[in-house]
Amino acid sequence: MEIAIAAAHRARPTSVSKREGSKGNSNSKPKLKPPKPSFDWIVQIDTDELLHPAGAKNGFGIKSLLASLPPDVDQHVFPNYEACPEDSSVRDPFVDVTLFKKSYSHVSRDAYMEEYATVTRGNPNYFLTYANGKSAARVIPGLRPNGAHRFYNYGGKPKETTATEAAVLHFTYTMFDDVLKRKARCECPGDGSDEALQKCFILDFDRTLYKMWDESSEETMRRFWGERVVYGETAFQHPRSRVERRFLRTFPVDSLQATRTS
Repeated sequence: MEIAIAAAHRARPTSVSKREGSKGNSNSKPKLKPPKPSFDWIVQIDTDELLHPAGAKNGFGIKSLLASLPPDVDQHVFPNYEACPEDSSVRDPFVDVTLFKKSYSHVSRDAYMEEYATVTRGNPNYFLTYANGKSAARVIPGLRPNGAHRFYNYGGKPKETTATEAAVLHFTYTMFDDVLKRKARCECPGDGSDEALQKCFILDFDRTLYKMWDESSEETMRRFWGERVVYGETAFQHPRSRVERRFLRTFPVDSLQATRTS
């Protein structure tokens, strides 16, 4: 099994000689057979993410995980977990960050409703960024991307399943430098109103940061990042063990390293 990551492979069309193309009507176009894809699945993944192919039956491998799916499954969704830096010393997120907030699809509804205000810590949403996971799609005729998180097919709606153990680990805003970089690469035109910012930023937390940069010092921004993003021992009013048991999960470093090399 072969898997493409992030971008679809574009195979070169079968060549046709000039002599073959000149037969019959000179205006007619030769009929070319569509190229056969050189891979079986395509996966949407970004440079700040790892795909964690957990599951007792797949041997911790994405190929065996996808191979185990029924043949009529067209798309497999991986819920995303969001990285939780535990202090400001992170240099390599893939090495230094091992704590993650679970996808809300992996949290009991009662716990989610009861602790929502506590676990969001004053932020606009449960996750700082996206919450709808990423997906892998079987490469078949008619496949096309449907945004950055799903695929669709011109021939009809794909049959979709969702991973119960495997997940996408999203390392977002794990360092204060990430906040600096976001401000440096985004210059949003307009009057700074919410309406204008919505044209530049889809995510509420991104808009919050952008507005704060125009009104706050770097010291204030660092304090805000520490209070809203960093998960230290004093991050919650309740004992951390209670919140951690319900909403957080630690991935051992060796597990993450295996994910990077698999």
